[in-house]
Amino acid sequence: MKRNLLLLAAMPVVLSGVLSLSVSADVTGVVRTEAEVCHSDHNEGRESGHPFRLADRNKATRGLEDFQQVRYEEPAGLFTMGYTPNLSFYSHVARRGSAYKEHTWKNISNGFSPDLTTFQWIYDSPDGPGQGETMKRTSEETLTLSYPFNWGWWQAPSLLATVSGVDLSYAPDIIYRFGGPSAITFPEGSLDFGMTPYSQMLYKDANGKRTTTFGSLKYLPSVKDPYSVEKWTPVLTDKNDLKMKGFYNIFHKPDAPYTITRIWGYIEYTALKESTLTMKLYKLDSSGQPTDEIIAEGEKTVKAGSDKSLLFDLRRPGEQGGSPIAIDCAFMAVLEGFAEEGAFSKVLPILGSGTVWDGEGECPWPHNCGVLLSWKEGDVEKQDYFYDSKIYDEGKGSTKKLCACDFLWMVDGSFPWLFEKSGASEVEFGLAGGTGNVEFDSWYSFGDPDVKICCDADWITVTADPATDPASVNTLKLSVSPSDSPREGYVTVSGPAVNCTLAVRQSDSSGVTGVAEEVSVVKTEYFDITGCKLSEKPVKGLVIKVDVCSNGERKVSRLMF
Repeated sequence: MKRNLLLLAAMPVVLSGVLSLSVSADVTGVVRTEAEVCHSDHNEGRESGHPFRLADRNKATRGLEDFQQVRYEEPAGLFTMGYTPNLSFYSHVARRGSAYKEHTWKNISNGFSPDLTTFQWIYDSPDGPGQGETMKRTSEETLTLSYPFNWGWWQAPSLLATVSGVDLSYAPDIIYRFGGPSAITFPEGSLDFGMTPYSQMLYKDANGKRTTTFGSLKYLPSVKDPYSVEKWTPVLTDKNDLKMKGFYNIFHKPDAPYTITRIWGYIEYTALKESTLTMKLYKLDSSGQPTDEIIAEGEKTVKAGSDKSLLFDLRRPGEQGGSPIAIDCAFMAVLEGFAEEGAFSKVLPILGSGTVWDGEGECPWPHNCGVLLSWKEGDVEKQDYFYDSKIYDEGKGSTKKLCACDFLWMVDGSFPWLFEKSGASEVEFGLAGGTGNVEFDSWYSFGDPDVKICCDADWITVTADPATDPASVNTLKLSVSPSDSPREGYVTVSGPAVNCTLAVRQSDSSGVTGVAEEVSVVKTEYFDITGCKLSEKPVKGLVIKVDVCSNGERKVSRLMF
């Protein structure tokens, strides 16, 4: 059974005034915009005729073709950089995930004789500057790496197979951004591309389509799309008083906790009057089903008229908002509020990813988007989540199903980190007391109002020396009073989606261990965003500053002069 899988082709339009821009540390590429790109052609197909309950969806993962190929499986839990709220996107496919955490690439090549084949990984070394500048090789069966945060990117690994002296390779044209925010800083400013669940399931005829997904979108039929309907209600003949209440999209569980403050989507709509839409994020249980627990919510009031993007500022239930919301689970984002009669003539979420299935039965790929339906059973109103797929004719006599996998919905995900720099979980002082410094590597500055520093012992005095920039080293000065006997206390630093607890012990030892030595900056160097060293301190523009410390460490930061 053949599965057709194609990557999204870059659209040939450049954001006005922004050409050949580079991510900090040089990601050569362009920022593009949807505005002048024509995706108006609909799939000329017919409805499959039967939506399926979310609870019954097949969770089978991507399978291999039957022929010989070199392939690897990417680390689990990653997201993909998406579109900005004004629908600009970057020309590179970029994955998002956590920094300072192990990620594993698994060799899933098939059809090769083990006696005649050797495999080798070629990867961007975590000890290097990134951007593919320091490549290394290994013959390990799987590739497991932990990447630090940088302001640039890391090249995707290549998998090389040597078969009877002939080299075959798999080298996807993607990049990784581990840790930090979803926004990218260019010389002209910052753009937040957000992150979205879709990954490799990008079918070029599905991405960006204004399909009559689920046969339930309310707009007039056209010559190219005669299957559109003039009512919200989809076709489900066994349900009484069937109504469509909302759209949903699932965001999978991350590889590590992240934070969000906003969610937006590529959603075309025409409002007939001023109306309020709601977006609620429901936690999914361990089986992937939605619970009643709302982890974030937002509202958006739109005026009469048409647009193609909706953005919601999020808050925790019962709160006013403003602080980042920690996400450590899978959730379902549900858009509601458009079903009121006379409020909207069109609400059309655009597909971010889909695939084509021409095998028997339903497509086994995950269906992460769909509709919320309600119906009557007697006098009781019931509701459930459903997904569906369309069937379309390629004009060659074959009929295939276009499976909608994800809507193009994004969150402004940031992956923070926080740990004691040397990896220590405790520090020790003698009974005479004393002072010492403990350094933390952190995305947050300890001066951030969302960062809390707590101590459970009154004999420990904690003073913070916060960094001025994010992604820097912060210092805590610990002062311990004298004691006649051993004792133990705890210092905890926490922020949205991160926390670190350090044990502080006093014993009859005479030394102070686990605290940092005094380190000074012995040299400062400046580089432009392409990595070229500058001969003197710049006076204007975005640059990379590197402080060389007395202990050999190099501290990297961005500066805008």
